[in-house]
Amino acid sequence: MLEKNRLHRCMNALLANGLQDDADPETARVTGVANLFYGVTALFSSVMGVLDFIQGQNTFTLFLLVMLGLALFGLFWVGRTGRHVLPSTTLVLALFCLSLYMVSHGGVEGSGFVWLFIFPPVVMLTFGLSVGILLMSALLLGVGAILFLPGDPFLYADYSQAFRIRYIVALLCCGIFAGLAEYTRRHTQRLLILLTQQLAESARTDELTGLANRRALCERLEYEQVRARRTGRPLSIAICDIDHFKSVNDCYGHQCGDQVLQSVAGLLHDNLRHQDTICRWGGEEFLLLLPETDEAGAARLAEKLRGQVEAMEYSYHGIPVSVTLSFGVHTCGPEGDIDYHIRKADQKLYLAKEQGRNRVFAGEVPDIFLPEGLMLDEEEA
Repeated sequence: MLEKNRLHRCMNALLANGLQDDADPETARVTGVANLFYGVTALFSSVMGVLDFIQGQNTFTLFLLVMLGLALFGLFWVGRTGRHVLPSTTLVLALFCLSLYMVSHGGVEGSGFVWLFIFPPVVMLTFGLSVGILLMSALLLGVGAILFLPGDPFLYADYSQAFRIRYIVALLCCGIFAGLAEYTRRHTQRLLILLTQQLAESARTDELTGLANRRALCERLEYEQVRARRTGRPLSIAICDIDHFKSVNDCYGHQCGDQVLQSVAGLLHDNLRHQDTICRWGGEEFLLLLPETDEAGAARLAEKLRGQVEAMEYSYHGIPVSVTLSFGVHTCGPEGDIDYHIRKADQKLYLAKEQGRNRVFAGEVPDIFLPEGLMLDEEEA
């Protein structure tokens, strides 16, 4: 168990070599693949270099020593700079030359051609589909020239004609399948990224109205409050509530209530500036976040929106439905946190309701709040 954990830690350290903490998933994947490429090449070159040296294969031993040096340089370079293109390109070019040499000379006991089958997956994983296809094409052209040029000027091993044809076809198939695997991986990754973005968007969007939800608005409000304190510019919020909305649901049904919510949400959204944010705060309540707007300006906007909602003609199956809004408008001062300012706006909304509904309440109010648990009667709301 201890050895397994140690091996696991070593593998993680190898894959994370040169990786920044804030690296995106694709950068982490490419860096990990490059480090794995260097590590496996270093291990393979060390073992095979020793065996070839023992067997007196001096040329192959020299090639493998060069590969070992390039692999160790790659690990050092990535760990130092976090970039892998230079060492990966150098190592792949060396592997390319070694591959052609192995095919040309046959390798140890004629086994050299076998090692070329590692080339397609290595270049596809390390450089991606486009560059991988170019490198595979270059390899196939090189191997084809060695095997099929008249007179065999570059061929020093003894291959039958049937073997040469089958070998080039097998190498081509290996390259095609490696390319398909890389294409499938990239396509799946794009789908996963798109799905993740859609899930993140749905987690921040109200399904019925298409507006931002409470979570998204609170994040935006926190950012705008920090910005307002830094710049000294005003920041206002307005909470509005559809008057007697419960009566709409009771008299006409929830489908009518949903249509009213969607209509009001669309009207409010279409009459705000680009920098403003509106969210469905809950039930029949909406919250408007108005950067660089003082309380007087926010109150004028709220009055304009209130009048437009009142003037709109709503009907459900031909039956007219009366819809009005009440607003509570508040400018966020330097004191208090987000929850404090939202409660102040909510207090003003309560006062607008208390004064007869279908109105905007702004201005100073005592710095007190409704006692906890005290809410408007549902019939009055």
